[in-house]
Amino acid sequence: MKAVTLPAFSSISLADIKGRVRSLLSLIGRDGIFDEYTKHDISHIDGMLTSLDFIIPEKVKAQFTIADWLLIVLSFYFHDLGMLVTKQEYANRNKSREYQKFRGKYVDNVYNQSSLASLDVEQQERFIFQEYVRKHHGERISNWILDESSPFVSYDTKVIEVVSDLVKSLPPLFKVDLAKVCASHSLDDLDDFDKYKVSQSYGSTPQEKANVFYAALILRTADLLHITQDRTPFIEYQIIAPTNPISQEEWAKQRAVASITPKIPLDEDGNKCPELPSDTLEVNAYFENERVFFSLIEYLNYVRSQLKNNFRLNEVAKKRHASIYDFPWKDIDDSSIQTKNFERKQLSFTIDQNKVLSLLVGETLYNNLSVSLRELSQNAIDAVKVRNYELHSTPESSGQEKFVPKIKVVWDESSRELIIMDNGTGMNLDIIENHLLKVGSSRYQDPDFQKKHPGYNSISRFGIGLLTCFLISDDVDILTTMNPEEKPLLLKIRNVHGKYLLKHGAEKGSNLSLLEEIGTSIKLKVRADVRNFDPEKILRHWIVIPQCEFTYLSNGLEHKIGYETPKALLHYLLDSIIPNSERQHYRVMEYNDEGIELCILQKYNSYFREWSMVDVYNWVDLSHCAITPTGISIEGIRIDTNTPVFSNKRFIAFANMTGEKAPKTNVARSNINSGNLEKHWKLFILCILKIFQTKEKNSVKNFP
Repeated sequence: MKAVTLPAFSSISLADIKGRVRSLLSLIGRDGIFDEYTKHDISHIDGMLTSLDFIIPEKVKAQFTIADWLLIVLSFYFHDLGMLVTKQEYANRNKSREYQKFRGKYVDNVYNQSSLASLDVEQQERFIFQEYVRKHHGERISNWILDESSPFVSYDTKVIEVVSDLVKSLPPLFKVDLAKVCASHSLDDLDDFDKYKVSQSYGSTPQEKANVFYAALILRTADLLHITQDRTPFIEYQIIAPTNPISQEEWAKQRAVASITPKIPLDEDGNKCPELPSDTLEVNAYFENERVFFSLIEYLNYVRSQLKNNFRLNEVAKKRHASIYDFPWKDIDDSSIQTKNFERKQLSFTIDQNKVLSLLVGETLYNNLSVSLRELSQNAIDAVKVRNYELHSTPESSGQEKFVPKIKVVWDESSRELIIMDNGTGMNLDIIENHLLKVGSSRYQDPDFQKKHPGYNSISRFGIGLLTCFLISDDVDILTTMNPEEKPLLLKIRNVHGKYLLKHGAEKGSNLSLLEEIGTSIKLKVRADVRNFDPEKILRHWIVIPQCEFTYLSNGLEHKIGYETPKALLHYLLDSIIPNSERQHYRVMEYNDEGIELCILQKYNSYFREWSMVDVYNWVDLSHCAITPTGISIEGIRIDTNTPVFSNKRFIAFANMTGEKAPKTNVARSNINSGNLEKHWKLFILCILKIFQTKEKNSVKNFP
């Protein structure tokens, strides 16, 4: 109420806004859409406002400006109004292309089909539409506040007119920020501090400034935590009698929760001490149904992750954007939940970490020490490919930055230090914690990554590449950065079963540095018991078509690793082995289709007057050849030294498979997954047949 005494907000009538919002919220569920949902009326708003007593620390309340309070309160009032659906909008739903797309995908989902099975046709239609509205309700109210067009805005213009009239007295900039905060609770972009400003002025006095980011943070938190039984009055539950399993479970779950309050911390002696600051919330609930209990536990796991992320983002806001507001909540405790007739203790599979890690880096999975360098090289190639993809994947980004993908491997035999450097995307703390150090988690298989990089085909798939380092080393240092304006992160790992240390910036006197301003460098101290370690030989065996500038440096000499294409590989073989006088008797035949690039070396037999494939064992001495000229590679990394299709013969031929259609390998990357074998063997056979289809109708000599 103090806000209306300020010049910026003097024309606002809060009582009028609240009264009209109360009326609008009461209409949610009136016409059969959201009629079985838990309550989203003014009582939900009042419950959220009440929760501010403990969500916002007393210190922050004292620091708050009047504009802060106004922005938070109004965002609470408006945030769920987007769930209002009129008869007219529902009747016109099929005129929306966006809804038609949503409906098609929703119905095709096998999990949604099972939840719809218990409903009749009309109930199904209403349920699908309300799920569509629920997904976009934050964006809907944002657009209504701003009176902007959107494919998600109601076709009933009366709703837009009413909401627009409600906010007409708000200052234009405040109205824009209110719309952003209302939309934020159903988005995942609170890290956008340009959008949610930490300090926004709406007038000339200090009290007319607001922290838009903190308002969005509080709205999300209060909305997440309002799952108590006051949202699900028993008498209303009986009258509504929800038929949909999802609604039934949601009502039952919230009816069981009595309260969510700050947990009293323990002092050093284990005694409860209310004077200590709390960073944990606790749930008080009672369950008689185990299915509903586990539903709540699943939801609380989500709340826990959101609280931790909110805490992290607020720390960023304080450190980088000078926010003065604290957000203490990092966890939610479910130990006070009581149950009837079933044990609340959740049993789960456990993993003996030491044994699993030993299996992964031992002979069970990898019995070849050279895979360490192969895996690290693969990771480096993926990193430069991703950066190249990001710089050229859209018309806007194409050509903006000249980028030459580079990888360099440096070997110091005297100190036994091996360094793999790349100028790829680099890593931040989130990638390090959630993918690099998490066994089995590959960044490239993460749904968010795949959504942002459609069509990108990674080499790395299993998330165990870093573990292979410990086949040859106990000490691993990683220097990496994604931002040239920030100090790189230095990760020091000692022993596979040990801990890690994270620092900012390279160590003075260390020979570990970055190849360029962005990228990653990994240094291994190769153990003395790893004998006959020849990095160049290993690299030339595995890295065949790297699709980047790949070099090896040792003893002051630098050599190129790999070839641009399989054709370039076979031509190099001819140039280095066959005398010029005999070159006319050889030719390299190639076929390139469906992501397969296959090249075969052929020799002309003047007696039979035909071209035939060259048998490795009956040709020339290849012992001094830098690379084995046979085999198959996926994305340029060799997986097999046998000639494609042939099992007991080795002919000089090489195939590289790339792109989305490329087959997947087994976990040891020693062969193609059995499910892909038949399809790709058929393709190889077709490739070979097409190579041999000449006008002279020559016979296919040596074909199996």
